[in-house]
Amino acid sequence: MVRSDKRRADRTLSSSPKQALHCSVEPDLEQTLQRFWSLEDIAPNSSRLRPEDKIAEHLFKDTHNRDSRGRYEVRLPVKPDRPRVANETRSMALKSLSSMQRRFSRDARLAEAYGSFMRDYERLRHITRVPASEIRCEDAWYLPHHAVIQASGEKWKLRVVFDASRKTREGHCLNNFLWSGPSLQSDLSLILLNWRKYRFAFTADIVKMFRQVLVKREDQDLQRIVWALTADASPVDYRLHTVTYETTCAPYLAIRTLSQLVIDEGVDFPLGAVV
Repeated sequence: MVRSDKRRADRTLSSSPKQALHCSVEPDLEQTLQRFWSLEDIAPNSSRLRPEDKIAEHLFKDTHNRDSRGRYEVRLPVKPDRPRVANETRSMALKSLSSMQRRFSRDARLAEAYGSFMRDYERLRHITRVPASEIRCEDAWYLPHHAVIQASGEKWKLRVVFDASRKTREGHCLNNFLWSGPSLQSDLSLILLNWRKYRFAFTADIVKMFRQVLVKREDQDLQRIVWALTADASPVDYRLHTVTYETTCAPYLAIRTLSQLVIDEGVDFPLGAVV
């Protein structure tokens, strides 16, 4: 009788559902909370400038001016010991142009938009042709250019990018020899937090912001390009006259010029100066 009861008990145990419990040790709650707040923390806005930033800032202060129309002219913050690579960079620019022309032959829409962009550039005198007598210049630097297309549904927009990061055989590019200048943009976190202070907010763009600032003649040969719409046309050498998108110093020069505008004109336009 005892054996029979034991067998029944064994069968009952073997058929019952099994449960497994796992546990893990959590870090201290206080440490977890501190880590959370450190992720959310906004870095302090340091006013201390690096030595290279001071060079760019002093150059801007000492050399900027306004032309007869009130437009600002600035120097590029060029580092010393820049290599002389005019011939090599011009060859690179010509090869890049040849590649673009092959795309034009396959895409009429691209060719028309690209040509229109370059004609507009020349019409505004943001570029001018280099006289034949000045094409040979050992200190010149040529920038290849290519198309960046933004397409969304039926919208189609082209922008021409001048590539200051294209490297030579020795690994040199124009951006390597330009000081970037201090970062003058406001912290993005603070900008987003400011939106919570108001019921309505407006955003706006400055049209062709970088191209509103002229580069002084002394530095324009560092921003040369070659251009021809078709392979049958002879390439033409141009100088870019304005601050050029994709150069490492462009954001600093553009925003620093806006700050200078506040200094020069803020008394007469107090509401605009605050913005």
